Formats: sequence, structure tokens, C-alpha cells
Amino acid sequence: MTFFPYQVSPLGGLLVDLGIHGLGIRVVRMRRLVNALGMLLPALFLLLAGYSGCSVPLVLSCFVCGAGFGALAWLGCLTSFFDFAPRFAPVIFGISNTFGQSAGFLAPHTTGLLLRGGNSHRNWLWAFWVSAMVYIPGGENKFSFCCCAIFFFVFPWEI
Repeated sequence: MTFFPYQVSPLGGLLVDLGIHGLGIRVVRMRRLVNALGMLLPALFLLLAGYSGCSVPLVLSCFVCGAGFGALAWLGCLTSFFDFAPRFAPVIFGISNTFGQSAGFLAPHTTGLLLRGGNSHRNWLWAFWVSAMVYIPGGENKFSFCCCAIFFFVFPWEI
């Protein structure tokens, strides 16, 4: 079961290639689609985990599926840095990822504040909702940056 997240990315890559080359879907549309799915599906599975009660297998399944489908976002966004600045893609990705990962160190503190009222199901449900609501706009900001950078300008140092 825990191997599932590592299977989604290669399978997602195959589906993206099939969509682009087999079905004639434009690269831009495929990137938007997989990025949207890579942000919405993990948020959905976080919420499902919150409403799963105390069933450990069900909650674990939701987390594993959420992590797996989160890999789809990388298919849509990670390659974008190489489109608009191939020589500087690692540096630009590093800067972008620094800001994008800020939720990773803010989440434990926020969850601690939400659970201050006790370790109840209701408080944990709030934590899952906050996580899901942060997940989508955070991914959307990175996605918007990628799309704007790719399709509206080319950096002069890359010409």
C-alpha cells in the first residue's frame, strides 16, 4: 500500500504523454490538468481522512492516496522551470520551492494551536480542513507563476 505514491508519477507521466501525443491535447492544457488534479485530489483525500473516523486502515489509505496523487502536480509544474529558463532552472526552482515549502514548517505549529483545546476529533477535523485549504491556493500560486513565466515571457538571458 505504501508503494502506491511512487507508482502514480510514472503512470501519470505515461498518461500525460498519451494525452499529448495520442489524443492531441496541447501541452499547456495537460500541464494545467495534471497540476489541478495534483492539488485538488490530495486536498480531497485529506478531508476524507478527517471524516473517516478512527479507522486506521481507512485514514492510512486516504493519506497514501493523497500523497500519490500529489505527485501529479510535479508533472505539471516541475518541468515548467526548464521551459522558460533551462540554464537557470535549478536556481529558480530552489527559490520558488523555498517559498512554496513554507507550509511545511508552519503546519506543525498551526496544528498545535488548533489542538490546544484538546485532542478531539472535532479539533483534528479543523486541522484537516486548514491543511486542505492551504494546499489548494499554495499549489495554485506556484501553478500561476509557472504558467505566466512560460507563456508570457522569455527571460533575456536565455535568448
